[in-house]
Amino acid sequence: EDYINKGIADYDSKNYSAALEQFNMAVNLDPSSADAYYQRGRAYTEMNDYKPAIRDYTKAIELNTAFEKALVNRGYIYNEMKDYSKAIKDFQRGVEINPNSSYGFFNMGVAYLYSGNKDKAAESFQNAARLGDQDAREWLKSNGYNW
Repeated sequence: EDYINKGIADYDSKNYSAALEQFNMAVNLDPSSADAYYQRGRAYTEMNDYKPAIRDYTKAIELNTAFEKALVNRGYIYNEMKDYSKAIKDFQRGVEINPNSSYGFFNMGVAYLYSGNKDKAAESFQNAARLGDQDAREWLKSNGYNW
């Protein structure tokens, strides 16, 4: 727990390599901690090191199948890698677990948009907009949709 808290402090200070060291120690100390894998995945994500980030988010999800933030963060990476079908699956599971995740709905909209499904994108952006997401509202407005 101490390693995780120290790692989060380093992460919040944008010192991702130091955070990574703390999260490595947390994982070594408790390999059954979904949070340790999730936090380490966040550090890898910020360092644009996507393969180990996906591995850690996947492990966190295996340890806690209702880990919405791990699902949505892994989906974000799949978006970055242009693997939109995997991204959409993660976002769908994430928003099922947390229907108030504007981040999940917005990023699912991005995945649908880049995969060529503008109607599904609009539906996701509408959900995000209802939850207060400003970027989703702007996209909807500029594309002639309401929310």
